Amino acid sequence: MLDFNFETATIKDISFKVTAPEETDLHGVVLAMHGDPQNLFMALKHASAQTIYILRGQEMLIGEETALRWQNIASLGAGATLTDQRTALMVDTSLSDHRRVWTGITESSVSALPGFIPFGTVDQTDGFTDDTSAEAVSVAFDANMPRVYKRFGEVEIESANLSQGVREIAVDYRLDGVTVWSTLQTATISPFQTLEFPGGTTGRVLELRFRPKGSSVTTTSPELFSFRVKMQLRPTAAKLMPLTVYLGEGQILLNGAIGGKPRSDLNQLRTWNDGAGDLVLNTPDQGKAGLGNDRAVVFLPGSLIEREVSLERGRNAEYHVSFTLAEV
Repeated sequence: MLDFNFETATIKDISFKVTAPEETDLHGVVLAMHGDPQNLFMALKHASAQTIYILRGQEMLIGEETALRWQNIASLGAGATLTDQRTALMVDTSLSDHRRVWTGITESSVSALPGFIPFGTVDQTDGFTDDTSAEAVSVAFDANMPRVYKRFGEVEIESANLSQGVREIAVDYRLDGVTVWSTLQTATISPFQTLEFPGGTTGRVLELRFRPKGSSVTTTSPELFSFRVKMQLRPTAAKLMPLTVYLGEGQILLNGAIGGKPRSDLNQLRTWNDGAGDLVLNTPDQGKAGLGNDRAVVFLPGSLIEREVSLERGRNAEYHVSFTLAEV
């Protein structure tokens, strides 16, 4: 997809392979697009499955740059083979009492009639159903630290029109890519309500699912505006290994030879300390069962301490050096 800026006469690549490289399901073919002055709708085929996503894009200011924010508002298709050339979208804003996007798809051996999806808050022509199968699923959130554990405390829901037993939003969650959803709580109060996670809920990656529910057909629907998750980082305890080495001449090496170059050895330690790459530390014992003798480590910043302990005429200076290694 290319975005043409009329003011600057520039073209920008906004394909999901560029803007959302990790959302591989969205790296498929764009089959249809339509919109109005505030919304751009897209029918996007799954990269590998027979599913069509209906995405709603709205321009928003991010920093000093205007960009499109996309929301997946529906998934279409019963799993049969889709005919890409027979996919259509039409935004309907002809009447003042509704805003709808009509969709049309063709599947082999499946009857798929055109249907509409309301958007905005003014669709009053028909009542909203009390069906509870609709859901909105968040992206997998890892705070850009997918290997670090977090303790999840609560979710703050911003909503409208909620009333206990009449219009509600059920919230589920799952951690670290498991397939089964766990029930959190049900939001019943607008405009704000806080739902707490069970005590000790920890994980690396969090997904949330929101399921609006109504007790009957009504022209007022439960609306979800935003949500905010409170969490605390719980990094895994790092294994630290404080080491002290003596650098001098005439030392007995591991192979029994006599050697030792204190100046070059000290320079090598400084190089390792300044570098960001992993090092391999060879230890005489295996430590925990199943571990080898080699450990991947890095120098802990600021831990290198050098002390000159001997300087004699005709001999190189000798050093007492201490530092701390962290296993990675």
